[in-house]
Amino acid sequence: MKLLIGAAVAALLMASVADAQTTATTTTAAPAASTAPVPASRCAAAPAAPTVPDGATADSNTMAAANEAYRTWATAMQDVIHCRHAEYDEAVAVVNARRTEYNAIAESLNTTTTAWSAATTTFCARPHMRCSANNTTPGH
Repeated sequence: MKLLIGAAVAALLMASVADAQTTATTTTAAPAASTAPVPASRCAAAPAAPTVPDGATADSNTMAAANEAYRTWATAMQDVIHCRHAEYDEAVAVVNARRTEYNAIAESLNTTTTAWSAATTTFCARPHMRCSANNTTPGH
């Protein structure tokens, strides 16, 4: 009988852990990335693209000026791209750190729940102990 009660308590504990994990992620989790506002970038805004000349009709002075405008624009764009890439790398590092923290917390919960279940099963297996699904107190 004690074995049956211990098994029921263990099953109840495991079910409540699974429910707690599901509930915790549903009720306390941050909003999905698609609904969270994106923090402002610390990078410069991308400059407007220069006007591309019509190669069929432009004279050499127009092409030289357009080429200079393009080089200036491309340099500024590369600076913005490098800055944005650095922000991306930082964001990925934060995501990876949060994932590591999450996994450690979940592992702690699972390890402690397993130990708790084993202790409860051992407790309920002792002589003169009355255990129910909700309570593991010594009986009289």
